[in-house]
Amino acid sequence: MLSLTAAERAAAIDAASSDLKFHLCEVGVPDDVQAALFHKGFNTLRLFCGLDETRLEVRKAVTTEIGLEHDADTASRKAMALILSAWESARMQVEAEDKMRVESRLGQSQRVVQISAMSAMRKEVEAVCGKLRDSEVPAKSLVAAKLEQLEQGDLQAEDLREVLCLEDKDVDLFSGIIEHGTGNLRIRPGNASVPLPSCAEELRHRHRLIAVAWLMCRSKHRNVSWLTDDVVEAFRRFTDFILGKHIAGCPLMLQGVARVPAWKLVLAFEQEARKKAYQLVRDGDAATLSQGLELACKSSELVNLHFLMPLTTSTEFMSSLLSDGSDSAPFSWSKGKGKGKGKSKGKEKDSQTKKFFLKTKTRDGQRICFKFNNGKCSGGCNFVHVCQICLEKGHGKKECPNRKALAESTVDQSDICAAVDVAEDSSSAEDSSSVSDTGGVLVEDSDEDEDGFPKQRYGSGVLGLGPPLNCTLMGKTRPFVDGAGLCSPGRWCPEDRRDESDDGRLGMAHECFLELQRLLRDRMDPHRLMLELACGRHLTSPFNEDLLAAGFSAIKGIMQKYGTVLDLDIVPERQPFKLAMIEEFLRLSGDPDFRVFFSGSRSFANGVSMGVDEKLPRVPAVFDPKCKWRDYEGEQLPEESLRQNYPSAEENAAALEQQFQNEAVLGAMVKMPMSEAVVKYGGRLRIASLGAIRKKDDTFRVTHDGTHGTGVNGSIKVRDQLVCPTAGDMRQAARELQPTFVLAADVKRAHRLVKMKEDQWGFQACRSSSQSDQVWLNTVGTFGISSIAYHWSRLMGGLQRSVYYLLRKIAVFILVYVDDLLWLARGRNAAEAVAVAMFFLATLGVPFAWKKCHGGTRVDWVGYCLDIQRRVLGIGDNKTRWLINWLGRTLEEDAVVLADFSAVLGRLSFAFAALEPLRPFLAPLYTWSAAVSKRCAKLSLPKAVRLVLEFLRAMLEKGHNMSQVGSRERRCVEIFRTDARAAGEEVYIGGWAVIDGKRTMDCRWFSERLTRDNAPWVFTAGEPFRVISSLEMLATLAGIVLFGLKSDVTGSITCSAATDNLGNACVMKRLLTTSFPLAAFVMEIAARLLHHSAVLRLDWTPRLQNREADALTNGDFRGFDKAKRLRFSLESFDSIIMQDMLSAGADLYEDIKSAIAKRATCVNKKQRVTPLRLFDCLHVCWLPALLATAVSSLFVPRPLPPYGTIGLGHPELCRRRCIYKVRGPCRNGEACGFCHLSHGEMPRLDKKQRRMLRTLKEADVLELLLAHLQTRVAQTQLQRVVGPVLRLMSDHLNSLPEIEGDMVFTPAQLENINKVLRRMPVSDLLALAPPTHGLSYREILSEALERRHQTTLGLQSSRAEAPQRKADLGARKSEAERGGC
Repeated sequence: MLSLTAAERAAAIDAASSDLKFHLCEVGVPDDVQAALFHKGFNTLRLFCGLDETRLEVRKAVTTEIGLEHDADTASRKAMALILSAWESARMQVEAEDKMRVESRLGQSQRVVQISAMSAMRKEVEAVCGKLRDSEVPAKSLVAAKLEQLEQGDLQAEDLREVLCLEDKDVDLFSGIIEHGTGNLRIRPGNASVPLPSCAEELRHRHRLIAVAWLMCRSKHRNVSWLTDDVVEAFRRFTDFILGKHIAGCPLMLQGVARVPAWKLVLAFEQEARKKAYQLVRDGDAATLSQGLELACKSSELVNLHFLMPLTTSTEFMSSLLSDGSDSAPFSWSKGKGKGKGKSKGKEKDSQTKKFFLKTKTRDGQRICFKFNNGKCSGGCNFVHVCQICLEKGHGKKECPNRKALAESTVDQSDICAAVDVAEDSSSAEDSSSVSDTGGVLVEDSDEDEDGFPKQRYGSGVLGLGPPLNCTLMGKTRPFVDGAGLCSPGRWCPEDRRDESDDGRLGMAHECFLELQRLLRDRMDPHRLMLELACGRHLTSPFNEDLLAAGFSAIKGIMQKYGTVLDLDIVPERQPFKLAMIEEFLRLSGDPDFRVFFSGSRSFANGVSMGVDEKLPRVPAVFDPKCKWRDYEGEQLPEESLRQNYPSAEENAAALEQQFQNEAVLGAMVKMPMSEAVVKYGGRLRIASLGAIRKKDDTFRVTHDGTHGTGVNGSIKVRDQLVCPTAGDMRQAARELQPTFVLAADVKRAHRLVKMKEDQWGFQACRSSSQSDQVWLNTVGTFGISSIAYHWSRLMGGLQRSVYYLLRKIAVFILVYVDDLLWLARGRNAAEAVAVAMFFLATLGVPFAWKKCHGGTRVDWVGYCLDIQRRVLGIGDNKTRWLINWLGRTLEEDAVVLADFSAVLGRLSFAFAALEPLRPFLAPLYTWSAAVSKRCAKLSLPKAVRLVLEFLRAMLEKGHNMSQVGSRERRCVEIFRTDARAAGEEVYIGGWAVIDGKRTMDCRWFSERLTRDNAPWVFTAGEPFRVISSLEMLATLAGIVLFGLKSDVTGSITCSAATDNLGNACVMKRLLTTSFPLAAFVMEIAARLLHHSAVLRLDWTPRLQNREADALTNGDFRGFDKAKRLRFSLESFDSIIMQDMLSAGADLYEDIKSAIAKRATCVNKKQRVTPLRLFDCLHVCWLPALLATAVSSLFVPRPLPPYGTIGLGHPELCRRRCIYKVRGPCRNGEACGFCHLSHGEMPRLDKKQRRMLRTLKEADVLELLLAHLQTRVAQTQLQRVVGPVLRLMSDHLNSLPEIEGDMVFTPAQLENINKVLRRMPVSDLLALAPPTHGLSYREILSEALERRHQTTLGLQSSRAEAPQRKADLGARKSEAERGGC
């Protein structure tokens, strides 16, 4: 037989059509025989069918062409028989295709692709592109249409509504036709369709389907020259052009407002561009389809005719404004968070000005004052007073001369054309990526990164097969998170991940794994190494330098074989990582985020950007967009003065200086004189305050305050949302993998491993001592800068994904929480793979803290504990012991400081994320903590709170600090259905056991009536229907008690019950509610589930499907057997905690309601009490002397303000301003108790600051206020007036007992409070002081001022009446003398 070389054989097989290869392979023709036939030119199905007319002649032709003698031996005879069999089946297929083609051309039927041909083409395409999901494979109708166009040479642009994939459900449409010649009516299938693409990702998906359809046609028709193998890449570039800055993302600046083209215009232009590309191929102006698409994109005529002209002639092709920093497509629409029309009822008063022309920021990014534009700001704010429309000073938006013209104007075509020309002519990727108007509105990023390379979109990377995993946390289902981003293969089960057989790009990683495994086995036992690491035996790296060098050389050799473009030996300055090797490994493995490691201009090798005065990158392939940011109001600009270090750092200045010198040796810091730093960095030099936290090894964790006084964090905006694994992710990973080995590891100096750009080192400047003239500059990330966590997450995510590429389908999960790693492995081979992976990471330069490695069958990780032997997850023994001790100490004292209580409540909330059955017991604790306002006071525990704390302590002492992980295959069996009814005095609960059988007569059931005697809590709220949710939950509890929980061999039970109350279904998902008495029943159910290690899923069932339970609550028992009735009595029910909570909880919630009502009305009560009545009611020995001193010191006649006492002491000592006087005349006149004089801006503490101030001890508050009062009094020269009150406050402070404990404020919080206190008047500062003997210091001062006023009035009256009294006295003397007296 014909003999071929390897090259000839490969070329022959590659030139054959897919359908012919499918027929030959289906019958089993040997590969060498196939290659010989293809080499002779018989490489299409029709050529193969045309060998000859009969089987005998075909046999002779095969012998002649390739030398296959059928009678030479058995193998030759068998091969000839298979060829003849394939020839017959091929002829039948060709005849069927010819018939269908004729009918299709006559309009009698549609072109149909046979299943065998479809399978052959798909297999051929998957050999080139990797395994395709059904969503990536075009439907048969699309492939048939492309085949028909290819064979006829008539290329037509597809209607995007008819571009379907295999997952799309075909709609059964039919149409009728009249057959030619016979006149018969014939029904044929119609065309299925889907809606037009509504977003960028859908359009990208449709383009990929078209490209794959053309590639499938290419596999069948290899002789078509204009259809090449790069058609998929050509359509990708075409999509990038449509969605990029030239069309969909074209930035248009109209009247200073940034806008983008409408989506329907984008789709219309895309259709015309495809038509143009097909026309170029059809007319011969383009040699290939790829070239035709490229020429269509470059056609200026096409852009002007079908894009610019519609855009400039009609405003309907203009989209609405985008929000600041939007990361969605510029043409997608999403509903906001508003609640409808609101009070305006849809009126559009001044809507044009408000919607399109008002700006929020100036050109340099400063915030504009809204009050000034509304005519209400009197100055003193931190905002810029310019017009929101024209940005000019001197007038607001209401007085702007351009306001009316802008509101009534239409879109100017010249502005549009100019905006488009600017966008098209711009060559800078950074300038074209976004256009920012003066109001801070940004247009969507382009599809290119800062260096002009295509940006990988969501869905890129080596993803798994099928949908990723989900987990459940707090009753909500969320995507599984492993810490490596959206493109991480770890989001799939190991068996659903890809390996080298699914994706050829992973062949390099597979070879690296085998070589590293061989090296490790030659030097040590990998299993023993894992056990030693789990026991904490290694304080340093177990891999010596020779082994690491050998591993590096092995990886380097394999990667170079696959084609590298970087020098792998380069190790960047100030970096421990082999960043060039990491990038090349990720690139060759198909990772979407590889350029950030070495090649990019803002890479980890060159230095990343902090985000100050620069836009941080957006990586949609790895992160979801960030939607919410912290408000750094007032912290966007640096202070002029140098910042001082906090006391914790100042007291350890020498130790910090030595630590900084050690950091400088590692390349993490640079020291220079202050004068040199000022010259080099100028305004970019921000010297921050430092704090120091002592660690166990007597070193310090230095915290760099990049927020206060530096304006660094306030100028950073991270645009990607960081997500870390939670307790739900740990549970899901353990449930899916069922690991046999776990290991926790830690990376040293994680935040100090991110290299920063040199021109931004000045933003991270500091001093070891506030008196030093030397400046230390951080060259790498540091604690306290908001963007460092993002950069580290991106770096560590790439390393984590590289491990997944290395391990492929090996049964390993890796969870990363910042710098803490958790390895979960199943089986001996997987444990060895973990050792290989750690060897791989150490070779790449990852600095592990080897002494912190621990694990085995039990591991503590980020506050949680996982025991794989018992298959439980919870909190560790140390944290459990701490909670038990705190609960015991609190119960013994029967009192708690509410600030400490809130802190412990936060710890409980974090811990109970892993202990879901205990979460309901936090509800009354949350409610009481939120209702009590005295945060610094030590309060007695209410009975219900004490009951919950005792129960939690008992549960933790009994070992309920762990909960079952559960099995992967969780069977859920419905046990019962319940219902409740409340109509007047008739209150019933009922239910029946669905699990007993399909017939209700075979099922157990219950129905009970609740009265005022057995359930008084039902009627406390008035009508019983107000507590219908609690009644429904009580019915669920009765079902659990009476019908029990079905056991399971897995040790974790998942049961289901049904109710027609949707709210209760949501409550049982979250296992948390603050509503009473519903919380009491949820607690009882949770306690019983915890006892049985069970999970109850309460499903909502429509009322019509719950008629049996509804009948039981209505007293209709006809469908049930009375002998199977069970009784549930609340009086005899032996509850775990429900009865006690019902009795104690009622008092607690009543007290809470009273406290909330009292707190809401306490201000009004103070206002109704006059100062005189307060003074008269006090009988304190020191008060008369104080007032006498104050009155004597005030006895200086001065001009009286108008309206008597309503302006006394203005502006420092007066009362608050009268709100009626601000709006107009005050009807109370002189009787008004508030100030009628004008006030400027009144500085006041915000809600958070007031709440923080209440957490301080009384002595701390007085000490803080006294300092500000003394300064304020000295500035305003009011010592004689306020001095006595300050002396009283000082004496009271000295009389207070000393209480150990530091102030609970952080330095930053204290600085923010001091900023406000420095601007407050004396009277407001006195009002913040805790009252003494029931009277506030401001009321004492007000009383003294009023007495001074009355005294002054009396003196003036006496002086006016003195002459008259003297005259009367002289007259009386004269009269007496005349009378002889």
